[in-house]
Amino acid sequence: MHIRVKVLLLFTVLLNLFVLASGSTCPFSWRTVNASLRAAQVVLTGKVEHVSADPRNIHLQTATLKIKRVYKGRKLLGRRQMIAVFGVGNRNICKSSLKEKQTKVLMLSEDEHGLLTLQSPPLPINLRVLDMVHAFSRDKCETTKCPYGSYCSLKTGRCVCRKKCSDGLSPVCGSDGITYPSECHLSMHACRDESTSQLRVLYNGSCDLRNPCEDLRCLAGEQCIITQGVNGGLSAHCACPKECDDFGDSVMSTVVCASDGKEFPSLCHLNKFACENKANISAKYFGSCDPCKTVHCPKGTVCKLNPNREPECRCSEQCSMDYSPVCASNGKTYENECLMKVAACKLDSTLRIYKKGKCEANMPCNRLKCELGELCSVEENDNASCGCFSNCHHVVRPVCGTDGITYDNECELKKTACLKRMHISVRHEGSCGVGVCAGFTGCTHPKICVVRDGIAKCDCMECGSELMEVCGSDGVTYSNPCKMNRAACLSGKSIFQTYNGICEGCEKVSCEFYGVCIVDGKGSGTCKCPQECPQKTDEEKPVCATDGVTYKSECHMQRASCLSQKFKMIAFYGSCDSCSNVRCGYGQHCINGVCSCAEHCEETASDAALCGSDGKLYPSLCHLERAACKTKTVIRQLPLQECQQMPGVTQTKDRCGCNKVGVYDGGCDMSTGQCRCRPGVGGLKCDHCVPGFYGIHLIARGASSCQPCGCSIYGAIRADCEQSTGRCQCKDHALGLKCDTCAPNMILTPSGCIKRNDYVPSSPKSCSQMTCHHGATCVEAKFKPPRCECPQKCDLSSQIGVAANVNVCGSDGNTYENICELVHFACKHQIDLTVASLGVCSQEHSFLPG
Repeated sequence: MHIRVKVLLLFTVLLNLFVLASGSTCPFSWRTVNASLRAAQVVLTGKVEHVSADPRNIHLQTATLKIKRVYKGRKLLGRRQMIAVFGVGNRNICKSSLKEKQTKVLMLSEDEHGLLTLQSPPLPINLRVLDMVHAFSRDKCETTKCPYGSYCSLKTGRCVCRKKCSDGLSPVCGSDGITYPSECHLSMHACRDESTSQLRVLYNGSCDLRNPCEDLRCLAGEQCIITQGVNGGLSAHCACPKECDDFGDSVMSTVVCASDGKEFPSLCHLNKFACENKANISAKYFGSCDPCKTVHCPKGTVCKLNPNREPECRCSEQCSMDYSPVCASNGKTYENECLMKVAACKLDSTLRIYKKGKCEANMPCNRLKCELGELCSVEENDNASCGCFSNCHHVVRPVCGTDGITYDNECELKKTACLKRMHISVRHEGSCGVGVCAGFTGCTHPKICVVRDGIAKCDCMECGSELMEVCGSDGVTYSNPCKMNRAACLSGKSIFQTYNGICEGCEKVSCEFYGVCIVDGKGSGTCKCPQECPQKTDEEKPVCATDGVTYKSECHMQRASCLSQKFKMIAFYGSCDSCSNVRCGYGQHCINGVCSCAEHCEETASDAALCGSDGKLYPSLCHLERAACKTKTVIRQLPLQECQQMPGVTQTKDRCGCNKVGVYDGGCDMSTGQCRCRPGVGGLKCDHCVPGFYGIHLIARGASSCQPCGCSIYGAIRADCEQSTGRCQCKDHALGLKCDTCAPNMILTPSGCIKRNDYVPSSPKSCSQMTCHHGATCVEAKFKPPRCECPQKCDLSSQIGVAANVNVCGSDGNTYENICELVHFACKHQIDLTVASLGVCSQEHSFLPG
């Protein structure tokens, strides 16, 4: 018996060796299979049903296959179960013959006639091969584009550099002026050293040969092409790029913003377009022309570009409510130093405290009259001076000025007008002398020429998200002069800029529900709702609000919210019905019926980075989900210690810039900039309360943390609350600060407040008759009533930071170890239980009799 087993094992080993190492003519390695899998359009397992002669080539065969499983290229195959494979028996492909009843792994691609053709040796069906193919189908390698000189490893799913090159190849001259034994050696050197990542082949041959491109001057977008004659001599000519290579995440394959405000997939694509269209354009920036265009910042913050032109949500308005007025160097009074810094952030300028207290009438700026567009500032020696605004955002939205000069954006135009003390306005959008608007003269102020579907039309100018607040003559504060001019254009009214900054009288007025502060003739500011919304069809993009209603546009939603004095915000863009039956995976979110990845992650309430199952650290849960979405892989959150490299923490306070109200101390993690927030406080700089908490201003008055909202699960519409008072948004007929009581003769139930006489306790028979709370899911089973099944895991640290790990006092008067324990108990019993406060319950929290 033992002899038979040994013989069988020996036979199996020999068979595997024969299959996996089938001679020197058919190498089997991770790298060759990896390359074949990536190059193929279709990867599948199939059973050979029939083999016949290829009618196009007598030396080849055609095989009819029955598809078993498709790993790649399902869209190309459609619903077909039987396919014809051409190119079988090709001598140029190792062991490419197929026999009837064989089952193989095939890598196919379409030829010029649209026929599926064998591209690589068929692979046998065994455990190792199936593991490789399965790993490929689930791995990033299918979509990963590696930089020059590297390839994607199926074992790790990461780009790795080549380790060796063959000898006896032709030398090449690199762009660094060094001769390399071959292009392989050059690419290997470029891959291993980041400082030479842009190294490319300049021309074939040694560098000691003179570069003929030095004597040639090519036009915009053209490339110098070097050719070698039969006698070994080199010649060069200029030509447009025929195709553009993809270098993965290299800077050469990133989006490029051109000088005309258009974006191209890469610098090569820009040069190709410029060359083919004889367009005099060049690269202005690597990256989007307006990085803030697609960023939606939380209320109270605005999008700003950092020195690397990366969008950030900054200038948080959540300052303490302490009244400690300061007179700033711009001659304006602010309630406290924090609000002065917010104003400086929004204006992209430096403001300092001129003196404590309000600005007086004899303030140096009051004695100086600045020209339109100039700003007054007071130096430390009490001398006041007027200067032009100089900090324009690095965005490209070209406009043609009335002086015939093209400016990157309207801010640059106004800056030039201020510096030259000239009156310059926008003549039309786009570059001067280019496009259909260049010779169009039919527009009257304030309308300008814009291009719509290739046709010149007179319309109001589109505005960007730059923040440079101005007070209009109508008493309204506009975020920038362009939006003021646009409001005048749309309304047909004459509105001009009275001065820079927020309208006086509105500094202390905070409008809720999207109201706008308007100053009357006496200098008093009041909140008013938007009177009308633009009726243009291209601006009416429907939105689904949190109240489940579809509105024509964001403006219509804001107006409805203001008129009803009920909080509404955009749930997603598009009709509310479009996402009702859509279920998204891999961290995607439904937008207008389509699952999409998050374009931008806002500042979150995390007090530390998150560790992903891919071994990487992420700043927040949003960043983790975005990475999973982009790579179409499942990335789970793991304990932080699972990640090998932990960011160092330093105690340097000056470089952190933490909000003093929201932190324990001024220290932060210098690798991420994350400050150490108090419980319930979030944001990179600990400048606001996390969702479900309120009252950061109360910390300045002695509170130790932000306070839990504690909104009733039964009576409130949402879990968060008004930030200054903690008032929750109630359902119909629900009353109280926390929506935990009902109107007279009504009772609070899991479905909200209903009339006491109408309330009849009953046992639901299906999930359609049952409402589950606290994240539970309704589950039905045969011969059993429906039940609410609670989530198995609870990890709130990524959402509410350190508040997830402290004791909490429940609204039932009991102390729980943490919020997760309270939520689990409330979910298990499906009761209206919320967090009353952080910490152990004191005597004042004993709500139960006894």
